[in-house]
Amino acid sequence: MAKQKISDADLVDALNGLYSTYDRLSGDGQDTIDTFLDKAESPKGFTQKDLDKFIKDLDYDVQRMNSDGLHYYDILKNAKL
Repeated sequence: MAKQKISDADLVDALNGLYSTYDRLSGDGQDTIDTFLDKAESPKGFTQKDLDKFIKDLDYDVQRMNSDGLHYYDILKNAKL
């Protein structure tokens, strides 16, 4: 599936939705989310490459997510900034 352009509002919504699964993730998954959110909040922000790496790093935690988390994971996986 080709990546689709995502609006800033939808990106924030998807990141918040994925964050809602935080307690279900492994320690490494939680660290991945923390690191990415720190980067997102920095003045420099993040790039498409950072988003793609974030999703790849969370790949091993997919089985721990609930259906809502998987929905937001899929949105971010197919997002183009």
